[in-house]
Parts: sequence; C-alpha cells; structure tokens
Amino acid sequence: MVKKKIDPDLLPKCEHCAFFQIEKNEEVGECRKNPPQAFAEDDQIGYCFPIVPPHEWCGQFQRKLSS
Repeated sequence: MVKKKIDPDLLPKCEHCAFFQIEKNEEVGECRKNPPQAFAEDDQIGYCFPIVPPHEWCGQFQRKLSS
C-alpha cells in the first residue's frame, strides 16, 4: 500500500481558518468564530476572544477563501 503525504498547508490549522485573527509578529491569535467571552478581574468585567496558537484547529474549522 502506497501512503501519500498530505501537504501541511492543506491540513486544518487556525492560521488557515476564516475566523482566526493574528497580529504581525505575534505567536498566538484570536478565534472569532463565537462572540467574546466575559471575565471578571479586580471587580471589573472584561471581554476576550479565545486565544489560540496558529497550529491548532477545532471541529468548526472553515478555510479562508483568500490569504
């Protein structure tokens, strides 16, 4: 049986997802698939999108149409 190698750029990764946003020179980005989540800090309410590394992926992955 011959095994074919899959090009890594074809695999699902956050960096190729339509919902992923990352700033230049950053190591992690934000997943914007869902609304930001609320959190409490020092009696203040804040909001944040989930922070994820570019090489991860989830079951809601949708490939970007253009780079």
